[in-house]
Amino acid sequence: MTVPMDETLVTAAVDLSGRAFCVWNAEVPPEMLGTFNAALAEEFWRAVAGNGLMNLHIVGHYGRNAHHIIEAIFKAAARALPSGG
Repeated sequence: MTVPMDETLVTAAVDLSGRAFCVWNAEVPPEMLGTFNAALAEEFWRAVAGNGLMNLHIVGHYGRNAHHIIEAIFKAAARALPSGG
C-alpha cells in the first residue's frame, strides 16, 4: 500500500506468513514529536513485525516532515494489513 501525506510518500508491504522480518528503508528526521522520539519509529515497527510474526517492508520514498513521514508509515502499514473479510 502506498500512501501520500502532504510532501511525503511511503509504501508498506505486509505478509502475515508467520516469518518475522522487517525491512526499514525510511529516513525519519531525528526530532521529538511531543513526547515521542521520532527515531524510535523504526524500533516500534521492528517489534510489531517480530511479535506479529509478519514480514514487513517499509519504504519511505521521500518526505521532510518527521510527523508526516511517521503518520504515512502508520497509515500505509494499517492499510496493507488484510481486512479479514
